[in-house]
Amino acid sequence: GTSHLVCLVESPQPDSNDGVMMEVVPVTILLSVLTVSVMAQLDSNWIQGVCERVRKVDNSLVDRIQNLPSTDRNDFLNDMREYVQAIRSFQSCVEQDKETTLTLAQDILEEEGPKFYYHYDPEYIQNVLNWNESEMDECNQLQKEAVDTWLEIDKQLALQ
Repeated sequence: GTSHLVCLVESPQPDSNDGVMMEVVPVTILLSVLTVSVMAQLDSNWIQGVCERVRKVDNSLVDRIQNLPSTDRNDFLNDMREYVQAIRSFQSCVEQDKETTLTLAQDILEEEGPKFYYHYDPEYIQNVLNWNESEMDECNQLQKEAVDTWLEIDKQLALQ
């Protein structure tokens, strides 16, 4: 994408001997160029942190589902939101530094998706947590986003 900046530049006034007029000139910057230079600065510590976040929240969701009667309904939704954010960050790591990410995330990639997905039973979750339709819709949407992001990651890895 592109972004537009406006810069003020000095330009001589044609009718005046002594004055300088400020003129507004649009300047277009290609954000993709700027983004690439930032992406190149990913380091393995940052990628490792993202991987740890994915592992931690995925394991937490598995634990919450397996112990659903004692799970706090808000904590469950918060973990779902956190997982979607974490897996999107992970997707960025794959895009930006595939080799390092593959090395640091072999165990995550071997799961071929969110671990919690294999335990995910929407009807059971809704009944035990006593969720209304809107809460369940949000949870299902987050679960779908997580799976869709994984499908995108799989496509990115298959392109290589």
